[in-house]
This record gives sequence, structure tokens and C-alpha cells, in this order.
Amino acid sequence: MVRFKPFQNDSQALNIGGLSVENGRQRISISGTQDLVADQEGLGRAMALPDALALIVAALGRQGNLPGKASPEPTPSPKKVKCSFV
Repeated sequence: MVRFKPFQNDSQALNIGGLSVENGRQRISISGTQDLVADQEGLGRAMALPDALALIVAALGRQGNLPGKASPEPTPSPKKVKCSFV
């Protein structure tokens, strides 16, 4: 298994059941829902949650010069692309 490296790239994602933890250089997005059932699979997912958060917290702590609040990312301008279906 590839170890999740928070804030290191824009391509990595970690899936924990129904949760998606999407990596980015400036932000990490966590989306979805997760039901933790009282079984071995539920235990494994429950244990994966604090592990993922610990990696994120450690990466933020190493940055040391965090602003009070980050500026919003600029919205990319739309680009025209040539349609290849014509």
C-alpha cells in the first residue's frame, strides 16, 4: 500500500470505506459517509480514520509558518478546447 503523503501532491487519494481523502498541495478534501459496523471490517475502518488524520496533523505541524487563515485559491479561467468528435 502506498503511504498517504499529505500536502505532497495533487494526485493521491485515500479511500476508507465510503470516505474519500483527496490530497492537494494546498488543501486536503474529505468527503463521503462512513458507517462503522460492529465487525472486523468496521474495526479496520475505524482504526484507519485516526491514522489518516494523524498524518495530516503531523504534516501541518511540520510546516511551522502557517497563516491564521489561508487565502482562497484563485478560480482557473475557462479554456477552449478543440472537439475531436466532429
